[in-house]
Amino acid sequence: MGPDQPGAAHFHTASKPLKEVDIRLPENLVKGAVKLDPNLKKYLGDEFPAESNTNVTWAYNEVLTDLITRLSIELKLPQSERNTYALKFEDRGNDGVFLTKENRNLVPQGFILILTASPERYAHNFLARLRNPSGDLRTTLAELIALCGDISFATQFMRIGGYDYIFEVIEKGLCTDSVSCQSRFLQALLMLMDHTGLMYWSQVSDEFVSKIAENITGRAKQEDNTLLVSSLNIIDLILNSKNEGKMNLVLREVPFESLIRHLEKSDERVILNVLTLMNSLYSKARDHVKNDIIEVRVLIFIQVKKS
Repeated sequence: MGPDQPGAAHFHTASKPLKEVDIRLPENLVKGAVKLDPNLKKYLGDEFPAESNTNVTWAYNEVLTDLITRLSIELKLPQSERNTYALKFEDRGNDGVFLTKENRNLVPQGFILILTASPERYAHNFLARLRNPSGDLRTTLAELIALCGDISFATQFMRIGGYDYIFEVIEKGLCTDSVSCQSRFLQALLMLMDHTGLMYWSQVSDEFVSKIAENITGRAKQEDNTLLVSSLNIIDLILNSKNEGKMNLVLREVPFESLIRHLEKSDERVILNVLTLMNSLYSKARDHVKNDIIEVRVLIFIQVKKS
């Protein structure tokens, strides 16, 4: 059948080439979902929907607080006061738990964020639970440690006196009956103090230095390797904090010889931190003390060779 005969199919080619259409979102827009934190009531005390979520398109130039307000309205949450809610990454592997204007560029297309209580509310909740533990304090401390690496939480926790309370616990020996709790307090403190610009090791009290030194020199009631590792780390940080008064205090409280017995431990973390502190003590010591340290080092070397 020819093309001009009845019943023949006719195909027409476009007179102009088709243009490709870019269906991608503009670079300043991301689409994703927001879920409501099922534990929101724990931090805010109000009644909230048991489970809720919403799809959202977010322009990077939209103010973060405006986005949070918009989402809280969409999810029908109480609108009582400012700084009640916040967003956090579902995956804690991201740079910080809470979403801020500094890390908002980490939000990808197809994101899932959690609408939760603000860092301020988290800080108040944890400080209250630390002061008046109604359950297992170790569980509270484990949850605290999970948040201490976040600058938003740490800033609020310091503002309301959270740092001061942890120092008070250590200085007054309020947790000496539980090595596990002591260890977790120090782990939390190490993470909190690691944030730049909040508080420095040169600012800690002499009482705190003395208490931490007890965990190293054997004057403490109990010994634990994890507690010892944190204590060695803290003393080294204080020693190198560029505060002459604190340096001299550490040199008095932690004699070089007091570290030797810890080299016999099988825990590699302990040995590494002991050797690090030994080097710091040597570098800060006066010349006549350095000679004594060298003699001790020689004796250690001879003992190791014999064994």
